[in-house]
Amino acid sequence: MKKYIYLKTLTIILLLFLVSCKSYNYYQVYKTMPITNEALSESGYVYSDTNCSIFYNFWSNNGDMGFRFYNKTNMNLYLNLEECFFVCNGIAYDYYLNRTWGNSSSVSTSASKGYNYSTAYSASASMTGYNYLNLIQTNALAIAEILSKNSTYGLISSTEKSTEFREKKIICVPPHCSKIISEYFINNTVLRYCNLFLYPNKKNINTLTFNIENSPIIFSNRLSYSKDNLGDLIRIENTFYVVSITNYPQSSFLEYKYETICGQEIDEIKTSYKIKSPDSFYIKYMKTDNLIH
Repeated sequence: MKKYIYLKTLTIILLLFLVSCKSYNYYQVYKTMPITNEALSESGYVYSDTNCSIFYNFWSNNGDMGFRFYNKTNMNLYLNLEECFFVCNGIAYDYYLNRTWGNSSSVSTSASKGYNYSTAYSASASMTGYNYLNLIQTNALAIAEILSKNSTYGLISSTEKSTEFREKKIICVPPHCSKIISEYFINNTVLRYCNLFLYPNKKNINTLTFNIENSPIIFSNRLSYSKDNLGDLIRIENTFYVVSITNYPQSSFLEYKYETICGQEIDEIKTSYKIKSPDSFYIKYMKTDNLIH
């Protein structure tokens, strides 16, 4: 038992040593502040009015500007994407992009017969389309499969169908339900400053602070919804700005430890963030021949 604990401890120490000796990965961390009336909770920023609540959690690479729209009422609310915009440093980006997605499906059937007059049939169906992350995904479903040993000939037939789906201009949110809208990142470019080390070590980590007048990034969601499909629009603006920027080497940003499930430690090392907050986001960059990749 002691030997087992010793080996696990040695593994973690060796991993930390390798990371701290030569770190080529760096992280630029942005902390934000709200300008409008958003409250910060453990899970992120929250905006509320009498009809809805809007939730933000920026923590991701490049900063996730997506939001969760929750309907507090006992009637449908309608989020009008044609009147919704992500705005960054005065440039507006549409949430409604008039896109079309396609789903295709195919079904094939084969049959074979042998001298013993046994019959085998197999059929399969597959569907290809975009999943909720807007990535192409193919799922296959085996309908039946009975193999025959003495096959002499076979017959194969197939049919295909395709369906197009157009992006909705208006999103209906049922009572006491949420819809998640995710489209844009806040920033994907590492910012350079003379008094902020681009490739710091643990000893020269520095933080630059800003106010609303000199912040390098001011961003917002301008959203519009109505209580009925043809009703007057209620407009909301949730605005934030970057209040500080810090560059970290990987050894100061990530930590490695054995994962614990139900109070028991398992033999799997998990990577976690030493610095993590829903009001912040980061950009990961690398040092290779003094270039950022």
